[in-house]
Formats: sequence, structure tokens, C-alpha cells
Amino acid sequence: SRGLGDVYKRQVLYSYKSTIVRKSKFSGGEDVYIAKRAEIERRRLANGLNKKELSLKAGLPANAIGRIERGESEQTHPLRARAIAEALYCEVEDIFTETKGGKQ
Repeated sequence: SRGLGDVYKRQVLYSYKSTIVRKSKFSGGEDVYIAKRAEIERRRLANGLNKKELSLKAGLPANAIGRIERGESEQTHPLRARAIAEALYCEVEDIFTETKGGKQ
């Protein structure tokens, strides 16, 4: 069984690779998440975090939350969604809508 540390290491590695490669498409059957942008912003502010602070707390590139809140990142990978939810002390479903294969 893998521990939370392994999940975090994979998340950081994915974040690093996706920043370099600029992956924005997901394979047909993979679950993706659509951000509830206003809810992410509300919870971020309630936690006293700016966009950069939340991004870094979630182990994401510094501009990730800004891109999500502005709607520039339409789909979010499940690992990133989970990292953001953990950084905001909530469930993924509270701040994202799950879709199958990128379709609502």
C-alpha cells in the first residue's frame, strides 16, 4: 500500500512535468474535474490565502490557482484537484465537478 507521501511525490512530479509539457488534454476515459471557480476563491479567501500561496500549498506551480479561478484551465487532473482540496481542508466534490473523459 502506498502512503500519502507517495501520492504527494507523484503529484509534485506530475505538476512539474505538466508545467514543462503544458499538458491540457486528457485521454478519452480518464476522469477530469471542472472547477467551481467561485467556490475555490471563496474558500481560498476564507483560509486567508492569496492565489500564489494556495498554489504552493497544494504543490502546484505558482500561477495554477490564478489560471483555474480565471477559467484558463478548464479541466483539472484528479491529482491536482485532490491537492487543492486538501490545501483548502475540504472534499474534492466541494470545489470541483467530476466528469468522465472530459465530458459533462
